[in-house]
Amino acid sequence: MASNIHELRRRELDDFLTLALSNVGDLEDRLGLRDRAERQLRSLSRPGLWVLLGLLHALGRSPVRLLVADERGTPVGTTVTLLLGPWAYVAAVGVREDRRKQGIAQALVRHAEEIGRKARKTWLVLEVDSENEPARRLYAKLGWSAGPIVRWWELPSTPPGNREVSVRVAGRKERAMAHAAMAGRLGREFPRGLVHPCELICRGAGGPHGTLAAGPTGSPSLVLRYWAGREGESGFLLPVSTAGPSEGETGAVLDAGRAGLLRSGSRGIFVPVVGDDSQLEAVLRASGGSPKASSEFRWKSTAPT
Repeated sequence: MASNIHELRRRELDDFLTLALSNVGDLEDRLGLRDRAERQLRSLSRPGLWVLLGLLHALGRSPVRLLVADERGTPVGTTVTLLLGPWAYVAAVGVREDRRKQGIAQALVRHAEEIGRKARKTWLVLEVDSENEPARRLYAKLGWSAGPIVRWWELPSTPPGNREVSVRVAGRKERAMAHAAMAGRLGREFPRGLVHPCELICRGAGGPHGTLAAGPTGSPSLVLRYWAGREGESGFLLPVSTAGPSEGETGAVLDAGRAGLLRSGSRGIFVPVVGDDSQLEAVLRASGGSPKASSEFRWKSTAPT
């Protein structure tokens, strides 16, 4: 039976929420993101927000697009597309268990891609659990580029010690250097404007965020993006090596970021390690960290091929 894919209707909201939350996977569970996902999805039921999203959609300015695949009026698939800066972030791609392997997920992703193109976004991006082989095969089939496997480490939710290394707020030039360093590591074109491939999965944390650096001003050895979670939710530290930092510099920046997240009320502090980075993993291990999950960053240009 062919599925009809369309924008979410108000009367479908309860079924949409049930199906979307049922597809929250192991990656989100291990990173403490299930509660955040549920809170954000359930906020859609607020009448005022629903009316606002409808108005923004009518004006072509909605930052979030919710798609449903239905069969005879019953939702069997969902996806969410967030329009953020030059990126369209695709999330919550899920299909009811008894309707999988019917091409529904592929159709939903293609619709999300079209939303990004029509919104004139430069890049489509997403994060997928590295153990979700069906999803990884689907994105490869649809032409999404893949970065290296990302291993997510959790740091203790206890105040770190002080290290004798200067850490400061990073400037725009230093953030651009971090982007160039990450693009060089991935060995292919990396979406412009991002400092780290896991940046968008962390942006919804909802708390304070910013960028720190260690090393000479204007020529940092390490840049760190951080996002604090809301009270009691996960926070994230995203380090990018730009010029071979020492273990002391790496540890100091992570300590400064962790202390800031704890002050903001984050509980559960996660650090993604992109590809092979034995020094970063050694510092994380020495700080009491342990690996919790792995994922894969995928991206696709909206430019015609």
